Order: sequence, then C-alpha cells, then structure tokens
Amino acid sequence: MSDYGDLISQSFGRANPVLPSVVGNIDEDPDKASRAYELAKATGAPPTAIYGDLDEFERNNKTALASDIVANNPHLSDWVAKDPMHPKIANDDYGNLDTVSQKVNAMGLPMRMLDAPRRLGEIMLGTTRLSGLRKAGRLAHGCGMRTYGTTPSPRRLPLA
Repeated sequence: MSDYGDLISQSFGRANPVLPSVVGNIDEDPDKASRAYELAKATGAPPTAIYGDLDEFERNNKTALASDIVANNPHLSDWVAKDPMHPKIANDDYGNLDTVSQKVNAMGLPMRMLDAPRRLGEIMLGTTRLSGLRKAGRLAHGCGMRTYGTTPSPRRLPLA
C-alpha cells in the first residue's frame, strides 16, 4: 500500500462494505420496515417481499383474517348479514368482536345453569314464566296483598 493509503487507513480505518447499504437506505421509512417485520413474523412471508408493497400486503392480510373470523363465528356472520353498514362499522374490530362473542358464549352455560331451577319448575308445573307470574299475582290479590304494577284486590285487610 502507498504511504498515502496507509495514512488514510490509519486516520479513517478500512472501508466497511456495509456503508453503501446504510447510505443507500437513509431515506427509507423505519416504521414501514418495522411493520414489514411484524407481518413477516405473523405470516411467514419474507420481510423484503412485504416491504416492497406493504400497503397491498397489509390489506390482503387484513382481508384474510377478517374473512376467517366471520366465517368461523356464526354470531358475527349473522350480525354482518343483517345490515350493510355493519361490516363498515366493524371493519377494524373483527378480532375484538370475535373475542367478546366467544366470552359471551362461554357465559351462556353458567347463565343457563342459574336459570335451571325456574325452568325445572315450569316443566314440572306445566307453566311458562308469564303464566306463573299471573298465577302468583292472583294469589297475592286473593289474600289481600298489595302488588305493584297490577290491579289491586277489592278486599281490604281490617286495620287493627
């Protein structure tokens, strides 16, 4: 090496082969690159392929996820089908709606179990809830009890 080359090398170090990559990408969006890595982890696609057309890849991924959620959740599927505005409203919340729907479904069994004694009574007595309430109301009127929200009994209890 020449004296001049040695002087440069001693002053600035040897040329680093990655410097052109650093300089060449100085204007790239780091948030976009980070998002490409996140999508790559979630989908298995290479981040460089995603980064090249991030918006389209993200749209396709979102479409696939939302379609899968709605197709596998009958409650969401019914809700989306009821009104053309529902998919617009839920467009970025299908994951949250699916989670809530699953939790509400899971609560259904304990709620049905809590309601079991009443239902068993209806089956044994052959009554429905409404007819049972009417019978209870007639019984209350028959013994002179005041029941709110119903017609009071004409009988009065004697005052002591």
